[in-house]
Amino acid sequence: MIRRFCLLAFAFSGAVGCSHLPSWSEPLLHPGRDIEERKAEMAESISQRQADTRLKAAQAHFASGETAKCRPLVEESLALRPDSIPALRMAAEVALAEDRGADAIAYYRRLVELEPADAQTRHLLGVALEIEGEVIEANEQFQRAAQLAPNNPVYRMSQIPTGPPIR
Repeated sequence: MIRRFCLLAFAFSGAVGCSHLPSWSEPLLHPGRDIEERKAEMAESISQRQADTRLKAAQAHFASGETAKCRPLVEESLALRPDSIPALRMAAEVALAEDRGADAIAYYRRLVELEPADAQTRHLLGVALEIEGEVIEANEQFQRAAQLAPNNPVYRMSQIPTGPPIR
């Protein structure tokens, strides 16, 4: 009875030009929306925890040299959170450790999309490209890393000389 009265009062107040506050009217008009939003938040939180747990287990396996056990855990973590930078980094490291250069390059390219100004990722992409024989593109990534972090001597020295040697 009280709910009907509140709804009627709310409906009439809007009809005669009175403003209403959405903060108190929203639960009356859409009672399940709050619950659905909380369910979605909880599901996201659980998914993030599962991804983090799998990634930590993968890191432990990788640290002990068990890349075969590490790979499925990293892939599961990425399935839950495809744009997870730590998971993408781990996946690329595992791919390099298992001599899967093309996969490592794909992971590093995704990382560059997510963090285009990260010099370390550019450098590691260059290393993976160089391992796979793509020297020209590797040098471009080395140059970009050196531009992004000009004070890093490793990035500067990684550039492959393309001109004749200096005499």
